[in-house]
Amino acid sequence: MVLEHHFKNNKADLKGLFDGVTKFSQFTYRLEKYAELDTDRYPRDQFLGDGFEFFAELFFKHFKDSPTIGVHEYHPLRGLDNGVDAYGINMNLKHCAFQIKYRSNGSQLLTAEDGLNSFMAESSIPVDKWGAIERVDYLRNKVAPTLFIFTSAKGLHWYTETVKFRGLVKVFGRKEIKQYVDDNLGFWKSINDIIDTLNLNTQQKVSK
Repeated sequence: MVLEHHFKNNKADLKGLFDGVTKFSQFTYRLEKYAELDTDRYPRDQFLGDGFEFFAELFFKHFKDSPTIGVHEYHPLRGLDNGVDAYGINMNLKHCAFQIKYRSNGSQLLTAEDGLNSFMAESSIPVDKWGAIERVDYLRNKVAPTLFIFTSAKGLHWYTETVKFRGLVKVFGRKEIKQYVDDNLGFWKSINDIIDTLNLNTQQKVSK
């Protein structure tokens, strides 16, 4: 698994962040704790956002063959974030876009005012090799979604989800994420193996 998000290069203690973690709540607790350690070098909110985007990349790449997720070629967006955090290809070989939102309050319901207003508009603008995202009513048509929101909050407010976004967005909220990762030891072992490899590569570069 090749990781692209810059969080892995920002001198965060990845080993400490994931070591011994087997539940999503443990990860978010650890993320909050580590975000407070060096706020002069890495502002707290930026650390939380970057760390959660890094987790999202791990999540979608680990579960890329899952029939209930099935996102391939997941790529975090590099540079300025104007509303889309990552792109990928779904099971129907359609381009898809992702918005990643970290919230400390796991019971919060997100609205469009939580930085989601630009998601639909930005996803329609071609970026690099990614074309404009085709909006599909995946529930009615029983096809793979093309728009995803991945959040540590509870999910979206019903008005935002059904009226503002017209049911076009697949939401992975706290409950959905926990269903995939809580006590899934294979998932957490995979993450720690990746972290060990990243640390080893870093040590080898330093020693040269």
